[in-house]
Amino acid sequence: MILWLPVFFAALVLLVWALPFADPLRDNVNRFRDVFDGFVVLLALFLAATQCLLLGYNLGWVSTVTVAILVLVGVLLIATGYILYVSEPNWFIGFRTPWTLSSPVVWKRVNRVAGIFFALFGLLITVSSIFSTMLALYEIFALLAVVILLAVWSYVLYVNEHR
Repeated sequence: MILWLPVFFAALVLLVWALPFADPLRDNVNRFRDVFDGFVVLLALFLAATQCLLLGYNLGWVSTVTVAILVLVGVLLIATGYILYVSEPNWFIGFRTPWTLSSPVVWKRVNRVAGIFFALFGLLITVSSIFSTMLALYEIFALLAVVILLAVWSYVLYVNEHR
């Protein structure tokens, strides 16, 4: 795992970076490409830090990694919130449901709200993980519930738009 996990992480980062080039709506991605490229760099740093923490833990250099990984997850969620907020309709980046992909209006509304929620939950997880890892884990489950609600809301918006 010491050797293959970094290779897997590097391949993952490369794939995430390259996917928009295959997107039929890549012109929309180009409108926020600088934000996207920054996100890819942050993702690479997140994965590298995670690898270092896990390696340090397994070598006995670090006694616990839970708080550090939760803080990293929180920071990544804040960045995810920002990229959701600024994203334009495309096939690979954003809150994608059949309804957001079918309507630019629904895309914009749902992704803006999703971006705010992701950033808020990222901030909550970052701060609360320092005090209580269990609270941070509950917040992650709450974010999953919000994702389900956003998917339902995207459907409702789409149906209301096409009445």
